[in-house]
Amino acid sequence: MEDGKIWTKNFVLTTVVGFFSALVFYMSLTTLAVYAILSYGATESVSGMAASVFLLGSVVGRAFCGRYLELMGRRRTVLGGGLGFAAVSSLFLLPLGLPVFVVLRLVHGLVFGLLQNVLQTVVIQFIPKKRLGEGLSYFSLNFISAAGIGPFVALPVVGRFSYGTFFQLLTVLSVIPLVLSFFIDVKEPAFTEEEKKSFRAPFKLSDVVDAGALPMAAMAVFVGACYTSETTFLEAYARELGLLGWAGSFFIVLALVVIAVRPLAGKILDRRGENMVMYPSFLCFIISLVALSLAGSGPLLLVSAVFLALGFGNVLIMGQTVAVKSVPPHRTAKANATYFCFSDLGYGLGPILFGLIAAERGFSAMYLAGALVMAGTAVLYHLVHGRGARRQNA
Repeated sequence: MEDGKIWTKNFVLTTVVGFFSALVFYMSLTTLAVYAILSYGATESVSGMAASVFLLGSVVGRAFCGRYLELMGRRRTVLGGGLGFAAVSSLFLLPLGLPVFVVLRLVHGLVFGLLQNVLQTVVIQFIPKKRLGEGLSYFSLNFISAAGIGPFVALPVVGRFSYGTFFQLLTVLSVIPLVLSFFIDVKEPAFTEEEKKSFRAPFKLSDVVDAGALPMAAMAVFVGACYTSETTFLEAYARELGLLGWAGSFFIVLALVVIAVRPLAGKILDRRGENMVMYPSFLCFIISLVALSLAGSGPLLLVSAVFLALGFGNVLIMGQTVAVKSVPPHRTAKANATYFCFSDLGYGLGPILFGLIAAERGFSAMYLAGALVMAGTAVLYHLVHGRGARRQNA
C-alpha cells in the first residue's frame, strides 16, 4: 500500500466483496420471511424467527472469527468465508422443509457474520493509519448501498418472476465475493511469540469479548435497537398513515444521503476528533425519531430519512473506528467482533422490545421512546468515551 492512498486495488476489491455479500443479505432479508409463509405455510411468528436466527448466526460467526481468525490465518478465513457463503446461498435452490429452511438461515447468518468480520479486519491493513476514519467510512458504504439496492432488486424479481428465479440470482451474486477474494493480497500480521501463544490458549469469554471495545460496543446495542425499530415498522406505520407510497423512497433517500455524507464525517473524525462527529450525529438521530413520530405527510417522512442518514449513518461506523483505535493491532479482529456482535444484538432486540411499545401505545409513541433511548445513549457515549476524548484533543 502506498503511503496516504486509500483507493488501492486491495481496498477496492475488499469493498466490492463486502458489497456483494451484503447485497445477498439484504435481498434475502426482504423476501425470505414471506417465502416461508407462502411456501411452507409458516406463521408470522415463525417467519419472523427465520430472520432472528440469521442475526443469531451472524453474532456466532463474528464471535468465532474474533477468537480464531489469527489462528486460522486471514487469507484462509477470507476464502473459507467466501466459499461457505456461496455454498449455503446455493442451497436455497433445493426444496427444503420449514425446519431445514430455518436451520439453513442460521448457518447462512453464521458464514455471513464470519465473512463480514474478516473483511472489516482485513481492510484496515489497506488504509493509512492517519486516514482510518475516512477509509472505514468509504468501506462501510458497501453495506448502506446494499441496503438501498437489495430490496429494490429483490422485490421486483420475486413479483415479476418467481422465487426459483430469485434464488438463482442469489446464487450467482453470492459467487462473486468468492471469485474476487482470490485477488485480494491479504498479508498475515507479524505477531510476537506471546501473542501467538494467546491465540492457542484454552477458550475463555475474554477471547470473544474485547474489554477495550466494550464501551463503544455497549453504545452500539442501543444504536442498533433504535435503528431497527425505526426501519422494521416503517412500512406498517406508513400504511397506517396512508403514506405507503413514500415508504420505498425513505430507504433510497437514506442510502443517498449516507453515501454523500459519510466520507466527509470520516475526514472530520481524522482531523478534528470523534466528538466533532458523534455529538451532532446523536442529535440528528434523535431529530429523525421525533420527526417520524410526528409524520403526517410524505415530505416529513423523507426529512426523517435525511436525519437518520446523518445520525445512524455516522454514529455506528464512527463508533467502530473509535473501538478499533482503542486496542493494539493484534486485537483488531476481536474488537471488530465485539463491536458488531453487540450491534447485531441490538438489531435483534430492537423490533422485539420496541414492538411491545407499538402494540400497547402505537407507532408514534414507539418512535418517541426511541428518541429518549437515543438521548440516553448520547449520555452513555459521553460518560464512557466522549469526555475523555475531549481532554485528549484539548
